Amino acid sequence: NLARVDYDGTASSLLAEPERTNLITYSEDFSNADWIKSAASVVSGFTSPDGTDNAFKLVEDTSTGIHRISVDGITVVTEKYSVSIYAKSDGRNEIRVSLANYFSSGTDAYFNLDTKVITLGFLAENGLIETLSNGWFRCSFTSKNVGFAGGNAKVYIDTALNGSTSYTGDGTSGVYIYGAQLEEGSYGTSYIPTSGSTVTRVQDQYTKTGISNLINSEEGVLFLEMAALADDGTDRKFSISDGTSSNVISIIYRPTSNQVRGAIITGGVNQVLLSFVVADSTAFNKIAFKWKAGDFALWIGGVEVVTSSSGSIPTGLNKISNDNGGGSFYMYSKVKQLQVFKTALTYSELATLTT
Repeated sequence: NLARVDYDGTASSLLAEPERTNLITYSEDFSNADWIKSAASVVSGFTSPDGTDNAFKLVEDTSTGIHRISVDGITVVTEKYSVSIYAKSDGRNEIRVSLANYFSSGTDAYFNLDTKVITLGFLAENGLIETLSNGWFRCSFTSKNVGFAGGNAKVYIDTALNGSTSYTGDGTSGVYIYGAQLEEGSYGTSYIPTSGSTVTRVQDQYTKTGISNLINSEEGVLFLEMAALADDGTDRKFSISDGTSSNVISIIYRPTSNQVRGAIITGGVNQVLLSFVVADSTAFNKIAFKWKAGDFALWIGGVEVVTSSSGSIPTGLNKISNDNGGGSFYMYSKVKQLQVFKTALTYSELATLTT
């Protein structure tokens, strides 16, 4: 029951993620027999991103062909999976990560750790290289919705040279690897360590109740500086409410791509719906939703983007949470700032707040 924090090297943010399971049962011990070595070996004892000596080096042999490790027998039941691995170059600066079963050739991605260029297979999407410290990167991609469901899957990690995984190795070059993860979902989440079985991390829920003295039903502002984890076509909400979804003031990320909405529901009836499309909902945006009788406004990035003059405001508001007030439509995001004001701020105050 402790809050989780995402730190990007400069600033921290409150992290809220959905429930996910790492389906790779040995995410760190690549010497385990579950990991099959082909024209390659692994050497232990190198410093990983977590600061301990639990990373491995994947070393190519001197044969001509594909140099890889792989794990087999992973049951897949839906069509969207995300795979990730931490990698650091040592003689080879390219890797290919693949997710495959008997009909899924093309679900792979090449990652160049020098240029940060990602080359996606035709059944892969959402490729990402995240930069860590000390030369480490987290490389990830997601399978497309192309009938991948059913049967057993494999995860391959190959070294590559000049964009190809088939080459003659020198017996010493390779890449450091750590933290392999395969999870069901349309985007990757933070690392879940495993050591012999799958591990599930439950979804993050943030709630504060009993704060009616901090919320004014007649006027106020809800302000968030946040980034969505994905533009995934779902409703995600951050709300102040009476503990139900019938009386709510909320900031919403909508199913419409990159659409942000300020909304008020009173007695189960929509009163105010103010929507605006931002350039990128997965980037940090400063969003303020102001309410006052006859004066409602949504501010984003220092600009009043949409207004309304009609709608009633609910009473009895006493709770703030990363959902719709009733325990669904969770806001999966990174939040740098969350503020609730008991007065409707002025035009200049809102401009300053959201700039």
